[in-house]
Amino acid sequence: MSRTATPRDLVPEAHNVLGTMLRPFSVGHHILLNRIGSPFCGDSDGDVVATADALALAVFVCSSPYSQTEEAILRGEWQSEFARWMKALKPRWYQRTRFSNETESEKFSKYLVDGYRRAPVMRHMSSAGIEFSAPWECLMLARLMSGGFSEREALEKYLPAAWYHYHTHGEIAKAESITDVSKWRKTFWTESDAEKYARS
Repeated sequence: MSRTATPRDLVPEAHNVLGTMLRPFSVGHHILLNRIGSPFCGDSDGDVVATADALALAVFVCSSPYSQTEEAILRGEWQSEFARWMKALKPRWYQRTRFSNETESEKFSKYLVDGYRRAPVMRHMSSAGIEFSAPWECLMLARLMSGGFSEREALEKYLPAAWYHYHTHGEIAKAESITDVSKWRKTFWTESDAEKYARS
């Protein structure tokens, strides 16, 4: 993630782990990792050390769109699909091992560090004293859907880009409701803000 707000952050990088192309990391992937109790859930620092089985399960989750995984779960086919995928990962008859767990874990950690990046925003002290009780995942989905995204689009949106949309919708709503312009506080930390900070 850039240190200042830029639309370049909305474009995901390509990630391949265990010979599998991963989908752009989304809030849907995060929710699924949380649901299965994956040690990788919330690993924004990339410092989780997990077993080969835990890595394989997390990679399988992140290799498909959320909606596809949800449908497979509801049809009762997800476990069999995972078993078929795992079978394809087995070493060939001439190989002792096909993948290095250490190497593949490092690659997956980079994927998560990229996926959990947050948009560079200002940190303002709030005088309202309001503390939301809804999980951030629910707030994210509600904000994106109120901004016009379908539930599926919100669940499968590249998470760093989703944070940009989340804060942008919030800034627009704030601008539409403000009555005293002198109290305006912008949301994103921009390049001009960084330049002013460097000069101060």
